[in-house]
Amino acid sequence: MTKKRTFVLLVILTVFTTLACSLTGSTQKGNAPAAPSPSTGSTETQPPHPDLPTFPASTLEAVTPSQATPEAENKSPTVPAVSDRYPLQHLCSPASCGLTTTPGKVWAGSAVGVLDVYDAKTGDPLQSISLFPGSGGAAAQPVLDLFFDGKYVWVLASSKLEEIADTLFVIDPASGEIVHQIDISQWRGDMNQKMGYSPGKLWTADHIIDAQTFEITKVTMPWEGHYAYDGKGWMWITGSFCVMCNTVAWIYNTDDPTQEHSGGNISGNASSNPLVLSGNLIWVVISQSDSTTALYAYSPDGSKMTGDTQPVTKAPSPDDQPRALLDARDSIWMLAGHNTWGNLYQFDNQTGAILNQMELVSADDHKTYTVNMAYDGKDLWVTLAKELLRIPLE
Repeated sequence: MTKKRTFVLLVILTVFTTLACSLTGSTQKGNAPAAPSPSTGSTETQPPHPDLPTFPASTLEAVTPSQATPEAENKSPTVPAVSDRYPLQHLCSPASCGLTTTPGKVWAGSAVGVLDVYDAKTGDPLQSISLFPGSGGAAAQPVLDLFFDGKYVWVLASSKLEEIADTLFVIDPASGEIVHQIDISQWRGDMNQKMGYSPGKLWTADHIIDAQTFEITKVTMPWEGHYAYDGKGWMWITGSFCVMCNTVAWIYNTDDPTQEHSGGNISGNASSNPLVLSGNLIWVVISQSDSTTALYAYSPDGSKMTGDTQPVTKAPSPDDQPRALLDARDSIWMLAGHNTWGNLYQFDNQTGAILNQMELVSADDHKTYTVNMAYDGKDLWVTLAKELLRIPLE
């Protein structure tokens, strides 16, 4: 956890130092670069992009759909590939930029307090929503996480560089209007803060918010938590209450969050690692005590998860600090973030076997980085520093 926190802080400070000093720098125009060739698979651990370049925060120009760069045609219908690359309207933070979809739209957070909305069919920019006074300039105001609950878009953001969220916004996806705003500056946040959702409830940083009334309930949760609802009334949260906790997840009854317990004692930990419900299993990224990383799968019923519960199956993970993990088209998708950064992996959601690997960023490309991904029921969307990638899955 200390290594990850230190690395993220160094990258953030590098990016925003260059932003503040180089606002007159030029922005590349024209076609986006062609997709890199498939990876041969290097597992050497190294921090990505040690010499990040200057990215002017708010001078990225919109392009028409005809300027969006199509990738080479997919040679096999069973192997996914990037079909289009669209320029982002604002720079995306290397630490985290929220990404979500609503019907017909893709919502992308930025490093400068602006939420940009794109047409999911054409990639056209539709709207830019400034969250804070002065958003869109050189000031660091990272939009850390986004979630669409079927009615509202929830936005977790920070008004300053520290990367700890201080404001929670609720936005009407039809108009882009901010319908509610919550000051969370006094909540116990952290650099890896995320949001989770169970029916009618938004979870983050020791608090649960009623998605209809916005009533807030305080509940002690692990710090640096990632969330997964198991569909059976239990919220699973990775993270930690202690430095060396060897617990897979803390599990909360969503109807009565005072009923909670830990589950899955292991030789390692899942602190600050993502997890996802896929294939009727809860899949968790586990950092093992032998310095390897694995995907552990558990039966998705939090009421039966105890300290003695063993995984149904487990498989090696190609990356030790994934940026994101999601379920799409009966598969698990992992966006690598550390020792195989720049790669996207598809896994069998019953065995954990790797089905496909895509290199989205070349290992020697120090001008960009992978950030986040989302799925709209048809296409997988991935954000890089200045690009939004479409990967059709149909």
